[in-house]
Amino acid sequence: ESINTNLLEMVGTEDYPNITDVKANDDFSIFTITTKNEEPDMAESFSVIGLYMYGAMYKVFNGENVGNIHVDFVNAESQEIISSLNSDDMKTD
Repeated sequence: ESINTNLLEMVGTEDYPNITDVKANDDFSIFTITTKNEEPDMAESFSVIGLYMYGAMYKVFNGENVGNIHVDFVNAESQEIISSLNSDDMKTD
């Protein structure tokens, strides 16, 4: 419940004025950010790190393997995915 509240607090704020919606699946491994932008701006791109952390914390507290956290950015007007990011891409060997 706390994570969902934090996600809703991102919508239309001063930090994220173009975000119109943020949703997550039941286990917080997939997030969808809807934005007025045609590509994620700098603030939206950095928000992904927080979403990765929410997803990872949820999994850890449930005793699950963290695995990949996926984020899609969707353009509000076209409803098309404009960018996709995966936490697995941040891992180094």
